[in-house]
Amino acid sequence: MKNITKLILGMLVFSFNLSQAQVALNEVNVQSNNKNAVAKPNEETPKTAFVEVRYYYYPNLQAYFDTKVAMYLYKEDGQWVESEKIAPTLMGYSLKNGQYVMLEGYTGEEPYELIEEHKAKYPADFSSRPKRDMAAN
Repeated sequence: MKNITKLILGMLVFSFNLSQAQVALNEVNVQSNNKNAVAKPNEETPKTAFVEVRYYYYPNLQAYFDTKVAMYLYKEDGQWVESEKIAPTLMGYSLKNGQYVMLEGYTGEEPYELIEEHKAKYPADFSSRPKRDMAAN
């Protein structure tokens, strides 16, 4: 009889601890699962707001990457083209190690309409020196 009482008491204590852990997990605030979201401080509240980033701009290539459809946008023979891979004429450039800029707030379909503004704001840098983080607009 003592063993049954201990077993029941142990189960009650265990279930109480388990329910407390569940309550604690439910209080966690998950803000975004989007890997393309960028944290930006919100001036109105101390909490963090997320800004959707659809395009990356590569200044040295004067090309874009569309995160929505996973396609590169670049100029070829005077026309803007969309491709899953970068153009063979641009193949000497390392996309993984190269500089890029997250274009925050632009969600349109044709970021290249702003190419002159992007070229002025984010000039190409072909030096081999380590660069500061250009992604921090």
